[in-house]
Formats: sequence, C-alpha cells, structure tokens
Amino acid sequence: MVWTDICDASHRATILDLRQYLSPLAMGRLGRLNHELFQRYRVKAVPPRYTKKRGWVFPYQLQGVTLFSLTVLDETGFAVDELVVNDDSSLEAAFMELEQRCRTGFLQKAEAAKESAKRKREERRPMLRPAAIAAPELPPGSDPKKLDRFSWTPALPPDKLRRLYRSSAKGMLDHDLLEDVGCLLYLRCRQGVEEFTLIRSGRLKCHHCGAILLKGEGLMLCGCGYQYTFQEYDNSFKEHHMPGGNAAHIFSEFVEKWPAAQTDVQKMNLIDWMVHQCHISMSSGMALRSVLKNLIDASPQTAKKLILELAYEGGI
Repeated sequence: MVWTDICDASHRATILDLRQYLSPLAMGRLGRLNHELFQRYRVKAVPPRYTKKRGWVFPYQLQGVTLFSLTVLDETGFAVDELVVNDDSSLEAAFMELEQRCRTGFLQKAEAAKESAKRKREERRPMLRPAAIAAPELPPGSDPKKLDRFSWTPALPPDKLRRLYRSSAKGMLDHDLLEDVGCLLYLRCRQGVEEFTLIRSGRLKCHHCGAILLKGEGLMLCGCGYQYTFQEYDNSFKEHHMPGGNAAHIFSEFVEKWPAAQTDVQKMNLIDWMVHQCHISMSSGMALRSVLKNLIDASPQTAKKLILELAYEGGI
C-alpha cells in the first residue's frame, strides 16, 4: 500500500491513519521519537501539510519554528527531513542530528519567536479595561435559594484519561477506570445533547425535578418550586462548556454507541474514537468546533497538551 494513495489531497492525514498504516515496529520508533523530542525540548508535531511529491508531511515545531518535517515512506519507515528511519540505528542517527540542530540555533530561534509573540499580544492589549457590567436585579417574586439553580455533569479530569491510556499502553487496562471515564463522558454528552436541543427549541429542563418548561419572557416557575430565567439557563450551559453546538453530532454518536459497547476492547475503542475527535477538532483551528473544551476539565492549553501527549508520545 502506498501512503499517498491512502491519504490523498482530499483526505487530511491524522495520527489514526499513521497507526493503521505503519507497522508496529515503525510506529514504535515514531512513538520513541515523539516522546524524546517532547520531553527534552517540548517539540511536537503540528497539523500536516500536503505536498504533491510526498503527500501529507508532519512539521515538528516549537513556538511556530520548524525543527524538521516528517515524511511517511512506506509501512516500514519514515524520514526526518532527508534522514531515512527504518531501524534502531537510523533512529539514533536521527536523534543525534536533531540534538545538534537544537544546540546550534533552533532553541534560540524558538525563544525569540516566543518573545516576539508576547510583545505583539501586549501591543494589542487594550489600555483600559471595560467597565464592569452591573449585576441584573432579581425578577420580582423570586426565591434566591431556588432561582436559576443548575446541575451540570462535570467534565473529565485530565489525569483520569491519562492514567487510563497508560494502563492500556502497559497491557494492563484498568477496568474500573475505563468504566469511570466512559460513563462520565456518556452522561456529560447525553445531558449536553439533550439540553442543547431544548435550548434550540425554546424549552428548559428543571434541574431539580426534570420537568420541561416552555421559554418565557420573565420568570419561569416549575411545579416543584424552582424558578428559572431562560437567558440564565442558556448562559449557564455555555459557561460550563456543555457538549453541543457544531460538534453535537459527535457527542450524539458517542451517546448512541456507548450503551451497545459490551467488552473492554469495545469501550476503549469508543473512548479512543472520542479522543481522536478531540485531536481532529483541535487540529482544525476552528475554535467554535473545539471538542476539547466540552469534554476536558482543564484550561485550553492543558487540554491540548494532554491530547498531543496521548497522540504523539505513544499513548494512542
């Protein structure tokens, strides 16, 4: 099989494509390369670019400065720029070459790029902060203890996902952790998809008794005694980054498939698929389509670091 035939210009290559194409030995060497570069210099692969001669190639960068480009040759190996890596000795030669580049100017260029980007951000920062917006008055007749009380399924702690993948990589999959991670993803996705649909149709779900209320202009009273304003419902959904929006179809697919997954292998594959969707979303560069912020309980940078760690350090 030829790499350029599998991933042509119309099919953007992903880490999953690499895993399916490269032999286990070649993928193992790529994992070692990724791990060492990230641990030593924080250099990592960025979204690939297409070339007519070599198909999709993966630039490895730090602060936007490219150290090298990785090209897939065949199932048995890849190239680090012009250095062919198809056995352990050639991998060591590639390590030596990249370390030499890092010691002779690359790291300095990356640091200069970091400082330049920092200066530009500071120049764009407004001199004055916007005036604080006054808090809205409570609707007449409302009970503060029962007003706009929402309960959202929490996002996934990064460490749980990391420990799950590490147990899988060691061949000792943690069954309890697998269930914990999968069920949390399922419950959050299900709630997000259901209530995103309600919001779009002008309805609201009481988070105390589960009753469905129609959108009202002012205070919405539930039979159980809790009270809501639709705007605060919508705002809370967004502030908690609940699954929905342009990626709702991804969350819906997970909700549909999780109950049917019976074995540990099926469940791990489904979680792996969701992590892969996070990677695709992150690589797209489209903030509105980001799946990361909907599922991972971490800052954007920490969440991105986690997905890249799983994708490029052999975790996936």
